Amino acid sequence: MEEDSKKFTSFVTHDGQYEFNKVPFRPCNIPSIFQGFINHVFRDLLKEGIVIIYMDDIIIPSFDEFDGIKRLSRGSQTVSEYGLEFNLKKCNILKSKIEFLGYIIEKGKIRSSLEITVAVRNFPELKSVEQVQSFLGLPGYFRKLIPNYALIAKPFTDLLRDNTEFHFGSEQKSAFQILKQKLSENPVLHIFKQGAKLELHNDASKFGYGAILFQQSDDNKFHPIHYMSKKTIRKNRNIQVMNLKFWQLLKL
Repeated sequence: MEEDSKKFTSFVTHDGQYEFNKVPFRPCNIPSIFQGFINHVFRDLLKEGIVIIYMDDIIIPSFDEFDGIKRLSRGSQTVSEYGLEFNLKKCNILKSKIEFLGYIIEKGKIRSSLEITVAVRNFPELKSVEQVQSFLGLPGYFRKLIPNYALIAKPFTDLLRDNTEFHFGSEQKSAFQILKQKLSENPVLHIFKQGAKLELHNDASKFGYGAILFQQSDDNKFHPIHYMSKKTIRKNRNIQVMNLKFWQLLKL
C-alpha cells in the first residue's frame, strides 16, 4: 500500500494501534480492484480458455496430464512475470476431481459439494423472513442444478414481498421438503463442451417459465448442462402461453 493510504486501514487492539502494509479485504472496493488486477495478469490465458478465475481461486482445466503440465507451465510463467506465486499447500495438481466454489467437478460433470448438501438437508424449520432468506441462499446458489427451481421456491419468494406477513403453511412446508430432496438427490450437470450440438427445451405458464439446455455427449446422448427458471411477473400472467414462450426466449 502507498504510505498515504495506510492510515485509512488502521485498527486498535489491546496492544496498540496498527496499520496494514498490504491491502486487506475489509474495504468495500478492494475485492473488485483485486479481481480486476488478477484478470489483467491472466488476460491472455483467460482469452484462450486456459484458466478459470474467481478472486484468488484458479482452475487450469486440461484434456490429459500432458496438456495439464503444458498449461500449468504457462500459468506459472505468468505468475512469475508479475512477481506473484502459487501457495503450493493449497494447490491440487493434475487432479481428476476438485471442489471449486461449492461445486464438485469430476470427469466432465458438475454437482454440489457434500458439505452444502448436508447443510441444506439439516436446515431447521423456518420461523422468520430472515431465515427464509438464509435458507434460499443455499438452494438458490445451485438453482442451475434444480429443474423448475423458481416454481418450487415460489411459496418462499412470495413471502419476501413488501407488506407480506410471514407464515409457514402447507405450501411452504412442501416447498421446503422438495428443495431439500432435490439437492439431496445429488443432481449432476454435464460441463459445456465447445463444438458439440446443443438443444434448448423451454416451457411456460402464467406462474413461471423455464428452460433446459442440453448438449450431445460422447455417448451420442443429450445431457442437461444448465437449468433455468423464473417466476412470471404479474403484468405478464395474462399473456397466452405460446406468446409467453416466445417472450421467454427473448429473455434467455
